[in-house]
Amino acid sequence: MSEEISNDAMFRYGDRSLSAKLQRALVGTDHVGACVALVSTELPRGSLTAGVGVMPERTFHMGSIGKALNGLIYSSMVTEGTVSSEDTLGTFLPLDGVAAGSITLESLATHTSGLPTIGGGWRASFRSRWRLLRKKDPQPETLDELVSLLRDTPVRPRGFYYSNLGGSALGHALAVADGVSYPDLISNRIAKPLGCPTLYVPEPGAPELDDDIPGLSIFNSAQEPWTGEGYAPAGGVRASADDMVIIMNAILNSPLPGWTNAFTPLRRTDLESSEGLSHSIGAGWFIQEASASTGELAWHNGSANGFGSAFVLDRENRRGAFVSVRDGSMQVDSLSVALTLMSGEKVG
Repeated sequence: MSEEISNDAMFRYGDRSLSAKLQRALVGTDHVGACVALVSTELPRGSLTAGVGVMPERTFHMGSIGKALNGLIYSSMVTEGTVSSEDTLGTFLPLDGVAAGSITLESLATHTSGLPTIGGGWRASFRSRWRLLRKKDPQPETLDELVSLLRDTPVRPRGFYYSNLGGSALGHALAVADGVSYPDLISNRIAKPLGCPTLYVPEPGAPELDDDIPGLSIFNSAQEPWTGEGYAPAGGVRASADDMVIIMNAILNSPLPGWTNAFTPLRRTDLESSEGLSHSIGAGWFIQEASASTGELAWHNGSANGFGSAFVLDRENRRGAFVSVRDGSMQVDSLSVALTLMSGEKVG
């Protein structure tokens, strides 16, 4: 779709109390629409969705939260024996004879592989920024081009180091292990088993669907969809707030086999919350230590195509929140908004 959603009216959708709460949390920001999904045993119906400026059944670009979904799939595939945590990347991608080929799947899932943030060095980084300024997909690489980047990229063991290149490699490796493409991996392993109506990965160059909320450039104007194949596992997934309720309910109340293993802390990170709480990382999920007001929190955030999103789970207390904010300038701290909505006053 090509229509823009006006910032003037900001119609509220879904649960009235929750939409008002979302609107209050975004006061003073330059957003042009947002949606939220909440799951909690304290809610009368167990879950709520709402939107400000956008309807919660429409899809947004979740960015790096796709890596958290990859972590669920990875954990499930390890549990069933399709892959092993010690399997190397070269088992699944044509990386014989290069350093990236010996990287393990677990190190990719925990961002300890030694791969940089993206492949191609400063030239690729410059090209990506230039494409953003021109309102283009900043990372249109094909899978073959991503493999070429992996072949040419040095591996420097350095402990925890967040890597979109590594996250993409993991997603494609899991897809190869399952004998499918990455879009089909998300469909077969999450969307279809759970019955998510609109969760999907766009094919390269595909136009936005009717239910897709249009992306935004860094200037808050129309943006070309981000549909590059190579980096799709690092942030190419689209979903609605309705989809996220289904996923949260599954994780908290009826997880698929192996999913709970994704939340086992595997490595320490250098991340720290504003309250000084330390973080570990599981399979694709950041794990914040428990506090006086919450249990251990599992979370991931993401920024892509003019959307800033955050996904937070308090598994001990069986509650979670998902927020996506349409904000090309990326000024909104979506993680703080999600935490506020999850732990604030009761709604519904």
